[in-house]
Amino acid sequence: MNDEDTWMYHIDYVTGEWENSMAGFKLYPPTDYDKLNIPLIIKWIESLRSGNNVQGAEYLEYFLEGETTPRRCCLGVACRVAMAEVLGLKLSVKRSWFADDTHKHLTAFDGNDFILPESVMEALGFNDANPAVFVRENGEVKRYSLTHLNDGNKLKGIAPRTFAEIADILESNFVRQEFRDISPEEVLDMEVDESLD
Repeated sequence: MNDEDTWMYHIDYVTGEWENSMAGFKLYPPTDYDKLNIPLIIKWIESLRSGNNVQGAEYLEYFLEGETTPRRCCLGVACRVAMAEVLGLKLSVKRSWFADDTHKHLTAFDGNDFILPESVMEALGFNDANPAVFVRENGEVKRYSLTHLNDGNKLKGIAPRTFAEIADILESNFVRQEFRDISPEEVLDMEVDESLD
């Protein structure tokens, strides 16, 4: 992404003030499988498979101008599941204008509209707000951030994964824990697609 793609201008509906922000994240695989909240992760997987969520990209949850159904990324679905099951998250809505003149109403969960808020991250048992997962592709194991899987990468011709595909990846990583035995050294040597940084 270039700076033009990553800078956004928001008006906060609560305060009425303008703010800007720069998006960014790091890739960290979970390091302590024993701290994962498997029942909550299963509910997240079920919600992704339910067909009750419209898949969006780049933000946890948003409404396009004139629409009444929210679009969510896979992490936004996690926020909604955590809210319903265990957490009382503070919600706020911002109206954002983008370079292409589109307007989106962004939902922020505990002040975050792009990555998991700390409360949801901790409820799920993750050590990062944009968790990395392992994916087996063409006989190789690669790691990706969940936002990368959800959003894809137009520059590299990588299509976004569907919620059903992401649910399968979450299940293999966190429920069945198929990649639990990968050593830290293997993780460091593993090819990482960080093209969204």
